[in-house]
Amino acid sequence: MKGIPRQSSGHLNRRSRKVLLLTVVLFGAFVFAEIALRFFLPAPARWRIQPAELSTSGSVRSSVVIPTHPSQGGLFEIRGVHKRLRTNVDAVIAKHKLSGQPVRISTNSLGLRHREIGPKNCNRILFLGDSITLADYLPDDLTFVRLVEQLASKNGRDWECINAGIGAVGLDSEVALYFEIEDMVDPDIVVLNLYLNDFSDSIAWVDRLPAVLHHSYLVSYTTTIVMQVRALLADDDPGLERLDDWRKDFEESLNSKKGPPTPLERQALARFRDWGGAWSHHTWDAMRPTLEQLATDTEASNRRLLLVLHPVRDQVENLEFDDTPQRYFLDLAADLKLPALDLLPPLREAHATDQQPLFFDHCHHSQWGAEIVAGEIYRALDLLDM
Repeated sequence: MKGIPRQSSGHLNRRSRKVLLLTVVLFGAFVFAEIALRFFLPAPARWRIQPAELSTSGSVRSSVVIPTHPSQGGLFEIRGVHKRLRTNVDAVIAKHKLSGQPVRISTNSLGLRHREIGPKNCNRILFLGDSITLADYLPDDLTFVRLVEQLASKNGRDWECINAGIGAVGLDSEVALYFEIEDMVDPDIVVLNLYLNDFSDSIAWVDRLPAVLHHSYLVSYTTTIVMQVRALLADDDPGLERLDDWRKDFEESLNSKKGPPTPLERQALARFRDWGGAWSHHTWDAMRPTLEQLATDTEASNRRLLLVLHPVRDQVENLEFDDTPQRYFLDLAADLKLPALDLLPPLREAHATDQQPLFFDHCHHSQWGAEIVAGEIYRALDLLDM
C-alpha cells in the first residue's frame, strides 16, 4: 500500500490559504461596496414585519410598513404558482406613489382585502381583478368595490362586496383564485374585472429579501438590478414568443389596411406586451377557454357572472375613438351568453363633461374615476335582479 505523498499536506495548506485569502478579499470588497453605497446612495426601500394582534379567526396578524408601493415587499407572496396577497396582514403604505396618500390595507385569513368572512346572511358579490380592483393606492372605503356596497346600502339593499383583487396578475391567476376560495366565500354573483393586459401575468414581480440580508444596501440594490434584468430576459418565455407572433400579425394588419395607422394603433403596437395586445383577436381567443371554465362553474353553482372591461387611459382621453378591444370583448361575452359591461363610454363621457382626472396613471382610477366605475357596476348588477 502506497503512502500519502509528503507534498499532499503542503498542497492542502496552500489551497486552504488561497481559499482563506479569497474569502477575505471578497468580504473586504463587500464591506467596501457596502460603505460606498451607504455614502453615495439613499437607503433602499425596506419592509418590516412584526407580530401584532390576533385576527377574529384566531390566527396571528402581522403589521407591514411599506414606503410607497406594495411591490416593495411584505404584502405579496407566491402560493403554489400564483401571486397572492399575504393572509392576516395590516399594511400601511406611508405615501403611495400613485395617489400620494397614506393607505392602509388589511387582509383576512383568505388573503383578501376584506374583513373576515363570517356566516352568509345577505347577497354576496365577489370582485375578481388585478391592481385596478385591489386599488392599493386608495383607502378601502374609496375603492370602487366598497363604493358599490355603499350604493347598495343607500338604496336599501344588503350586499357584501368582497375585494379579491391582486396586483400585477392576469386572467388565469384571477380565475385560479376564484376556484381556491369559492366554497369558503360562496358568492351569489362574481364580477370579473378585466383590463386590457389580462391575457398574461405581469413579469414585474419583486422578490422579498431574507431578513438577514435585508439591511444591506448592496444586496438590496443588486436584487433590484437582477429583477430588472430578469424581466428583460423574459424574452425567452415561450408565452412571450407567442405574443411576438401575434404582434407581427397585428403589425401586418395595420400595414395592409387603407390609410396609415392611427396614433392609438401605433401606441398599441408599441405597448403590445402590455395593454396593446388587446387590439389583437388572438389574445381574446387565448382567454376564451378560461372564461368558459369560469362560466361553466358559476352556472353549475347557481351563481351569476358579470364581465367588466376597464379601458386604458388613452382610450378615454383621446379625441380619436377606438374601441377595438371592447368590440372583441363584447363579441366574446355575447358568444358565451354572459352579461358584460364596457366602461369606455361612461368614462369618456365623464372626461368630456367634468374634466376631473379619472386616472392616477395609464389605468388606475382616481377617487372620481372609482365613483364613476362604481355607479356603472351598481347599475349593471341591478339589471341582474339582485
